Amino acid sequence: MNLHDIFCATSIAGANCGGEGTTREASYSLIEKITVSVSDISMIMRTNEPDGTPYDFKKVMIKLTAPKGGGTAVGQINLNTSCVAMWRNDVIAPDNTRVSIVKASIENGYVNTISLCGQSMAERIIPTYKAEYIFLKMENINSISAFIDSDSIKFPIGTVLEIYAVRN
Repeated sequence: MNLHDIFCATSIAGANCGGEGTTREASYSLIEKITVSVSDISMIMRTNEPDGTPYDFKKVMIKLTAPKGGGTAVGQINLNTSCVAMWRNDVIAPDNTRVSIVKASIENGYVNTISLCGQSMAERIIPTYKAEYIFLKMENINSISAFIDSDSIKFPIGTVLEIYAVRN
């Protein structure tokens, strides 16, 4: 069992990070699966569910799959405009598909994040680092964004951002 499988087994019982399932504490739902279809996208941001309902989450799991691209760049995941995880030069790679999974939850009014990093034979995991905000105060999650911090590198066409969440 690789790190991806272990992370998914503890995150969504009976699911392989690709569908709905039940955790030990609460049920995650697939909120949206976004696929980049144009070549000039450096930020993906969401504040509403596809039906227009404003985000109001207590837990999220975000899976970013970036196909082979042309260069390396720094990127990050933000919740409510605050960085909770970042990639250092590995979000896009010319030779491999990259995958990153970040879980975040609101616990006692503060954000707690867990990031998966490692490597499997089939895919290369993006080394994702927990943000330095040890005491980031937050009451709920009402926006999610992923972005590449580069003038020249963008998300490759085919990049997929999957957002799973537990509603308040």
